[in-house]
Amino acid sequence: MNYITLPKLAARVLILLAVCAVTSGQAFPQAATKPSQPVSKQALLGTWHLVRFELVRADGRVQEPFSADVSGMLVYLADGGMIVVWGRKNRPVPKESSTPTAGELAKMIEGFDAYWGTFDVHPDRSQVVHHVKGAMEPNVAGADRIRSATLEKDTLTLVVPPSECWWDLANYCTPGEKIQARLIWRRQ
Repeated sequence: MNYITLPKLAARVLILLAVCAVTSGQAFPQAATKPSQPVSKQALLGTWHLVRFELVRADGRVQEPFSADVSGMLVYLADGGMIVVWGRKNRPVPKESSTPTAGELAKMIEGFDAYWGTFDVHPDRSQVVHHVKGAMEPNVAGADRIRSATLEKDTLTLVVPPSECWWDLANYCTPGEKIQARLIWRRQ
């Protein structure tokens, strides 16, 4: 039999831990700030206004695809309900509001999202989970949207897990590219 000695096993474990730290730490670096408040259901209750939407690439580059041209509202209710609506401020207006063309409709929903449901908070993981009951995009209903959450005074930062570039951000990332969205909200 071939036995691994304790020093060899310890060396292999250290190498494995180092590899895990390097591979998990380089993609999508997190902000170096520590929250001044624990993320709890009580701390999140109320109305939040979107102040910034950031697109974070795997190499750490940050873009603001909608610059200052973004607006939104996030509401957490004491009964566990939630709703979020956000989008570009200056979306195109159709020539005939009662009969928009297919192209006009597509441009109207580009850079816009809305969904509602319930939420849970996991303070030990600094996560908020949105249990989607209904949404602008019908395929999202029934899904859980997990967000990393950082709360500092009156600013809430929600970070979407890495996912492939989605359709309405196609001008800012390439199909198949892994990106994160970081939404910064302020209580008002």
